[in-house]
Amino acid sequence: MICTGSRTALPELAGLDEARPWTNRQATDASTVPGRLAIVGGGGVGVEMASAWQGLGSAVTLLAQADGLLSRMEAFAGELVGRGLAEAGVDVRIGVTVTGIRRPVGTGPVTLTLEGGSELEADEVLFATGRQPLTDDIGLDTVGLVSGSWLEVDDTCMVTALEDGWLYALGDVNRHALLTHQGKYQARIAGAAIAARAAGQPVDPAPWGPHAVTADYYAVPQVFFCDPPAGAVGLTADQAERAGHRIRVVDVDLGQAVPGAGLYADGYTGRARMVVDEDHGRLLGVTFVGPGVEELIHSALGGDRLGGWPGRWPGRAGAAHLAALLPGQRAGPGAQQLAGEQVEEHQGVLLDADADQPTGEDLRGRHVASGQLHCAVAGHDPVDLDGLGGGMASWTDPSRTSKRDRRRLAGHPDRSESSMACPPRFAALHP
Repeated sequence: MICTGSRTALPELAGLDEARPWTNRQATDASTVPGRLAIVGGGGVGVEMASAWQGLGSAVTLLAQADGLLSRMEAFAGELVGRGLAEAGVDVRIGVTVTGIRRPVGTGPVTLTLEGGSELEADEVLFATGRQPLTDDIGLDTVGLVSGSWLEVDDTCMVTALEDGWLYALGDVNRHALLTHQGKYQARIAGAAIAARAAGQPVDPAPWGPHAVTADYYAVPQVFFCDPPAGAVGLTADQAERAGHRIRVVDVDLGQAVPGAGLYADGYTGRARMVVDEDHGRLLGVTFVGPGVEELIHSALGGDRLGGWPGRWPGRAGAAHLAALLPGQRAGPGAQQLAGEQVEEHQGVLLDADADQPTGEDLRGRHVASGQLHCAVAGHDPVDLDGLGGGMASWTDPSRTSKRDRRRLAGHPDRSESSMACPPRFAALHP
C-alpha cells in the first residue's frame, strides 16, 4: 500500500534553487515575519497563506494566473475571497505569470520577473503552484510502473496498471482528492476491501457501497481558511452540467436572507449556492463564502442525499442555516417565514422537562434550548440520527414516543431508542 503523499510542484525557472523559495512547508513553520511576501498561486494554499501572513504584519502580494483565485470552486468564491483579501490590504493581481526569479548569492531580497517585463521585489517568495506525487524513489519502475507518476486506482483504491491486484495507493498519490480527510476515508474503504478479499468474501464496489470511494467523485468536503472563509462539497454548477445533470441553481445572499447572519456580525457579507438535481430532487453541490461558513459544510452532507450519498444529517447550527436557505422548503411550526413559505403542513409542540403536558407556546424565533420539540411530519418517516445538538433540545416524532419517553427525553438529550430525528428540511427552528 503506497501512501507517500505529495510535494509542491515548482515551475521550471532559471535561478529558482538559488532563490530558496518557500513552499507550504516553510510558510507554516517560519519563525520570523518577512516585511514583504510574494505568493505565486491562487489556489487554497495561496489564499490561506495570504490571509495568514497579512494578518501577521507582512505586506503580501498574491499573484494568480488568468483563471483567478480558487478556480476549482464556483467563480463567485474566488471573487469574494479576492475582494476580502484586497480589503484587508493584500495586493491581489490576477492574470499574472512569473517568468524569472533571482536572489543574489542566495541572500537579500528576491526579485520576480513578470510576463511583460515588469518586476516585483519581496523579502520572501512562496510558490503555491500545485502538487506532484512523492513516488519517484520508491521503486515503481521495478514493477513496471513509471517512477514519479500519479497512480491510477479503481474504486477500492487498487492500482489498475497491475493485473494481479496486490498494490493499493491511497491519499494524494492517486490524485482523487488531495485532502487529509479524503485519505483517511480511502483508508477505511481500502482496508475493508483488502480484508474482504483476504477472507475470500465478495467485494461490493457499487456506488456508495462498503468497498467504493464514491465520495471522492461526488461529495468531497473542503474549507479554505482564508478571510473570508470559503467552503464547498459536491459538484459546482459547471461540473454538474458537464456530467449531464439537469440542474437548478439556488443563489442566496447570506447577509440578506439568513436571519442568523445579523446575529453573527453586523454588516455580514456572504453568499451560498446550491446545485440541485431537478430529475432526482437532491443536492449535487453546495458552496459557501463568508465569515463562519466553515461550520455550515456538514449541513449539506446527508439528509436529502447529496449526490446520492445515503448519509446522515449532522447537527449544530448548519441544519438550520441550510433549511433556511432552500426556497420552497418548509420549516417547523411557528417558524419565521422562510423564502416566502410559511409552515402549515405538520404539527409540533414544545415539551418542558418539568411539564406533564405540551406547553403549546409559540416557537417563532425561539432558540429551543431547554425543552423537547416534537415534530410530526405528514408523509415522512423520521430519520434516526445523533440528534441535532444544542442544549436540551432534540427532534422526535410524538406519534412514536410515549408521554413517559417524551418526559425522559426532554431531560436527557443523549437520545434513546425512542428518539427519532425529523428530516432535515424541517429543522429550521433549531438554533
